[in-house]
Amino acid sequence: MNRRTRYFGKYLTEESAKQLKSYQFKGCDRSIMLQYVTNPIYNRIVLTFPLWLAPNVVTLAGLVCAIVSNGIMMYFCPLLDGPAPRWAYVVQAAALLSYQALDAMDGKQARRTGSSSALGMLFDHGCDALNATVSSIALCATFQLGAGWISFVFWLITTLVFYGATLEEFYTGELRLGRINGPNEGLAIVASLNILTAIVGPEFWKLDVFGIGVSCRIIFLATDLVLALCTVTQNGYFIFKAIRKSNGGVWKHLEALSRPLPFYTVALLAFAWAECSPSGIMSRHPVLLLWCLGLLFSKTITQLMLNHVCHEEYHPVGKTMSAMALLLLHAALFSAAPPLGLARWLKLAGLPAPAA
Repeated sequence: MNRRTRYFGKYLTEESAKQLKSYQFKGCDRSIMLQYVTNPIYNRIVLTFPLWLAPNVVTLAGLVCAIVSNGIMMYFCPLLDGPAPRWAYVVQAAALLSYQALDAMDGKQARRTGSSSALGMLFDHGCDALNATVSSIALCATFQLGAGWISFVFWLITTLVFYGATLEEFYTGELRLGRINGPNEGLAIVASLNILTAIVGPEFWKLDVFGIGVSCRIIFLATDLVLALCTVTQNGYFIFKAIRKSNGGVWKHLEALSRPLPFYTVALLAFAWAECSPSGIMSRHPVLLLWCLGLLFSKTITQLMLNHVCHEEYHPVGKTMSAMALLLLHAALFSAAPPLGLARWLKLAGLPAPAA
């Protein structure tokens, strides 16, 4: 079978699947916090794990902590707004730190038991991608972002940073984490903000504490956006550096830029459709919409990593992405509100609208 990835065929060819056994992970985490604070603690804790404990169980346990915390926050704040019991924010902080610890210790357990594998790495990365949505939705409730565009933008920023790091690894063959990074210092800061919320109350995020006419939640979102853009810019620098090193031309640079476009085009169209929905789906079911897009994101990221470890070409448009595109096409045809309401525009033009 030819070594190629088909858009609507199998996820992998037989030849590329054989590359799984030869894959060797390359990466470095230069986090100050990891080096001087958490890593010595993790090294001690992992020694208490029984040798029969599979590393994937450690990874899954961390994700379960995040999902349980998400469920608690969604029970009290289904519209990503309003107060939750103080203890819920403490649980959210504990879940973030637990995920951080278990995500770091699964690799240590794998090396300790001699069970490191490419499939284990894929499982770990897939759980990380899913957790990006799970935790960001819960944090929307913590920071009182509400059922609207602010929550969507916060989720989009989180996925953009994750996509940038994964795409960099795809092109460079190495996962690089800087001296201050999201999985370490970032999660610790967010956990601290949850503790702050438990102390002062969630209404703090809606206050104009600096007297500039801007609430704390908007300041937080703006800061998050600036940091994300800096991170993604750095990812782009290393990607283009790797392309130049391999003597790639202008087309390769444009190809790299185009990789995330299908997913984010679908995401933005989904948000536009939700905002224009006559039934107000975003305002009534924000969690459902973000979960749907988050699962699509997790699948996209896992496919990208699978192509990376198997040395396959990555095609971002596939069966799952196409299904979402068809859903949006249906929304465009039958939604009654512009700008996606084609039925409304046909009516204004005096043309017959498609039957629902």
